Amino acid sequence: MPADRKLLAIRSERTFNAVVVGAVALGFVTLVGVGLLGAIVMQENLEFTSQVAHTYQVEGAISDFRILDERTETARRGYLLSHDESFDQSVRETATQLSKAILRIQQLTADNPAQQANLARLRPLVFTQQQAISVSMAFARDGHSDTSQFTRDAGVGASRAIRQLTDQMIKDEERRLAVRDQRRVATIEQLFRIAIAAAGLAVFLAIGSVWVILRYTRQLSVSRAELAELNAGLEDQVATRTADLEHAKADLVAGNQRLEALLREVNHRVANSLQLVSAFVQMQASAVDGAARPALKDTQRRIEAIIQVHRRLYSAEDVESVDMNDYLKALMRELEDTLSSAASPRTLSLVADPVRLATDKAVSVGVIVNELITNACKYAYRRGQAGEVRVRLTDEGQGLTLTVEDDGVGMTAGGVVHGTGLGGRLIKAMATSLDSEVKYDRAHAGVRATLRLPTA
Repeated sequence: MPADRKLLAIRSERTFNAVVVGAVALGFVTLVGVGLLGAIVMQENLEFTSQVAHTYQVEGAISDFRILDERTETARRGYLLSHDESFDQSVRETATQLSKAILRIQQLTADNPAQQANLARLRPLVFTQQQAISVSMAFARDGHSDTSQFTRDAGVGASRAIRQLTDQMIKDEERRLAVRDQRRVATIEQLFRIAIAAAGLAVFLAIGSVWVILRYTRQLSVSRAELAELNAGLEDQVATRTADLEHAKADLVAGNQRLEALLREVNHRVANSLQLVSAFVQMQASAVDGAARPALKDTQRRIEAIIQVHRRLYSAEDVESVDMNDYLKALMRELEDTLSSAASPRTLSLVADPVRLATDKAVSVGVIVNELITNACKYAYRRGQAGEVRVRLTDEGQGLTLTVEDDGVGMTAGGVVHGTGLGGRLIKAMATSLDSEVKYDRAHAGVRATLRLPTA
């Protein structure tokens, strides 16, 4: 019997060893397979990421073409209205740039037959538009100053068709972007699941290994020394892994700092570019007379309102939101410098709670404040009369309330604020982008405009 029990124990030990070795081998093979699968999914993720970036390039190229095309029409109108040769030079330069823009779109969409077909439709439209522009400017150059036929010009139809076609091209790219980004996100989710599976498998193998080691240590005294060596090795691995994680954490912090610095640089460049545009508008305003000059001055003030946002983002620690108190204070200081004079002094006052808004919301609020203050300074008080415009921004917990008011002549007999035109449309558009609207208090002696918007 003792011999039989010993033989049975040996057979049981051999069976156990075979099962353990097989399980460990299977586990490591599975782990290698998971690693290979992760590498494949990572490669797919890199490809989809590259495709997403390429789609953004195509959208940017189409948008650049749209800007150039609209700039051509603007220059044509400027020449028909003013006969300024600088507009004629601008038309010629922009025509050359349009050809380059179309060539860039063609190169970027070489692998997209649908966009190539759209380009084939776009080229004759651009040619028709350029022909119409040349004809209308030639008539104007020969002394025909009547521009009433402009809306029936063949170029108008071509321009509309160009806008519709480029809108469709952008929508096509947006659909491609959605599909590609969805695939990219799907690969990230797959990588996450693979990582979880690999971690679970690694834990399973570790537990199994420890269990085997503990089993043998109870049977063999030699295994205790081997276990001690194994523990030492594991501690070295943990220390190495900890050091690696610390380095990775430091790299991540450094990367975030680089990204923030890059974002500040982008805001700085945007502010500089807008400042250059503002300077161009100011130069143009100085070169024209009549109604065009105040209109250009208004445009310059609108540009300055946006510049202020990017200046704040460039100099602030938080590059994703704007301190509205500082922003509105700087904006109103510039408006007071430009809208107030010794003959017609205007005083602007601000009371604002500590509020921070995201960049896009801050821009919309700044444009609304700019338009309301400009309107009040122009129309609320008679020439030679001193006047005050008050701005208040309050945080009511559930949302923000912006109020701009004056003590001037108030609304017209029909209940319309004086001077509402392009400025009024801008106010309405900016309020809509904030999911709100500007309301006017008819009971107020002057004009009181109120805007309510959620903080979320």
